Amino acid sequence: MKISVIVPAYHERERVILGLKDLFSTLEFLQTTYEVIVVVDGDPETFEALKTFTHPHLKILAYEKNRGKGYALIFGFRESQGESIIFWDAGTQISQESLKLAWWTFSFSRADIVVGSKRHPLSKVKYPLKRKIYSFFCQWAAYLFFGLTVKDTQTGLKIFRRGILAKITPKIKTSGYAVDIEMLIAARRFGFKNILESPVDLSHYQFGGGVNYRAVYQVAFDMLKTYRRLVSGYYESGSKNNLQSDLFLTMDLEKDPWTSKIPEAETNVALEILKKSGQKITFFISGEIYSDKPELVRQISKDGHEIGLHSFTHRRIKDIQILKEELSKSQQFIRDFKPRGFRAPYLHIPKGSLEILKQAGFKYDASSYFFKRCEENVIVEFPTSAIRLGPFASRKFSLPLSLAPAIKRGLFPLGGALLTALIPKFQRTLLQKFGSCVIFLHPWQFSNHSLPQTLLSKPNLLPYRRNCLNAFKILTEEFKLKKLEDKL
Repeated sequence: MKISVIVPAYHERERVILGLKDLFSTLEFLQTTYEVIVVVDGDPETFEALKTFTHPHLKILAYEKNRGKGYALIFGFRESQGESIIFWDAGTQISQESLKLAWWTFSFSRADIVVGSKRHPLSKVKYPLKRKIYSFFCQWAAYLFFGLTVKDTQTGLKIFRRGILAKITPKIKTSGYAVDIEMLIAARRFGFKNILESPVDLSHYQFGGGVNYRAVYQVAFDMLKTYRRLVSGYYESGSKNNLQSDLFLTMDLEKDPWTSKIPEAETNVALEILKKSGQKITFFISGEIYSDKPELVRQISKDGHEIGLHSFTHRRIKDIQILKEELSKSQQFIRDFKPRGFRAPYLHIPKGSLEILKQAGFKYDASSYFFKRCEENVIVEFPTSAIRLGPFASRKFSLPLSLAPAIKRGLFPLGGALLTALIPKFQRTLLQKFGSCVIFLHPWQFSNHSLPQTLLSKPNLLPYRRNCLNAFKILTEEFKLKKLEDKL
């Protein structure tokens, strides 16, 4: 059998018969063997209406409880026999010409999936503002969180090859409208990425039915659950995951913000952990630390870690003059260690700084999130605390890179010390899933700070109070760590 058309039906008593007549006419026109399976999703009235209509290629399935569109589609697929599977919404909203065009696109291309799209430039669509907002939300969320470049995931016309559905349906958990998105995500994670969009004609039909604000809320909730499954690697168990991690761990060695003491003991603990694991990382060190504890800094260098400059006094660099003063005070540090990298305190570096750093002999700066690009074509800028998410999660992270368009590449500043302090387990999950990342910590985060102490001295740093030593150990044990200079 060539085609199986799965038609989920719920509250479609008035339109389902007319829609089926048009559908059978189109399938006869296509001159192929076919079957149509209508799945009545817990709707007795629609089921009673269908009893009045018969056709030799029609099969009607029903169950008592309403379980949602996703459940109905998978239920119908399991009862189907076709080599190609068409998902087609009940009723007459999409023109039959749209179905013909989608089928021809599917038949004469090597597409894995063909999706009917209201956003296709050749589509003819007139639909209310509420529907437009809903469609935009789905498209935006599907791109941002899942990397789906399909412009419209919710139109009720999709064509799959049977083998694809056989592989992905055991993974599908969504029973509602968001099943369309989860199916496309699962297909992509299994390697079926050739998804084509086909225009649809919806200019002559009235919109109504099941999409309301409650349904939109449910779609959003289901998408969040799908994202959680994606991050956890749920969709990878059926296929080989070839991602390789480039985890660039950097540590800012500065005075403890609450006690103003040098975290010497904590730094030595970190060095011992790194030595046991055989890992090398990048330390950005304040010049005043070297002045007060030169042996500590020399030990870091002796252990093979990269030494970068973190200014001298760790004061905020508000203008170029302050930067010059900090560099001047750090001359002994610069002469002894010849640092290639610089990180400004509080990740604040003014415009024009990169040229000054270049003149001082630095090869790169790591003082910016992706949205704080300073200047182009001066020295390399490495993103601070950047983790690859969403659309580009499967792409290997490559440094150096331009930070300005980083959001288009899926980079988000979620690899930092704050995330490690607040939600280390979630950060670990992200790193295991997406790998490539620049992350930073402070040795003083390996200390225990009392709540009264933090509230009285630096209440704005309260989220950093949590001890991150265990999280640091996990990073050294479960990931291959690299120095930033390895990417120069």
